Amino acid sequence: MKKKPKKPSIPLLKRKLDKAFSEFIRRRDEPNGCITCGVRKPWKEMHCGHWLSRSYTAIRWNEANCWGQCPQCNVFCHGKPDEFWLAMEKKIGRGTMDILLALRLKPYKLMRSDLLELIEIYTQKIKALP
Repeated sequence: MKKKPKKPSIPLLKRKLDKAFSEFIRRRDEPNGCITCGVRKPWKEMHCGHWLSRSYTAIRWNEANCWGQCPQCNVFCHGKPDEFWLAMEKKIGRGTMDILLALRLKPYKLMRSDLLELIEIYTQKIKALP
């Protein structure tokens, strides 16, 4: 009797999605540099900075919440929240920021199929970048 292949775990799929999403954000924003200080580095040297914490699952993989950020700002300066706020107002506007603030508190549970679909979407988005 042939064994069924083991399905990847939800935590493994979330890690894969984090990796693909982060790469997409960093590549997308490479030409513009760090959202908070403007320094430009190759995408591999940048971080995927979250305006609102990635602990809020409902907006963890929301492109409007995530921007390329240099390690200095993201880690050593704790995300530079004041500068991030001002940059977000310019990039997406206060209305979209208010939507993100409201969305972050919504219950959000991804199924295995949702995670697989998002991984594929971000894999394709990476390939479509110049």
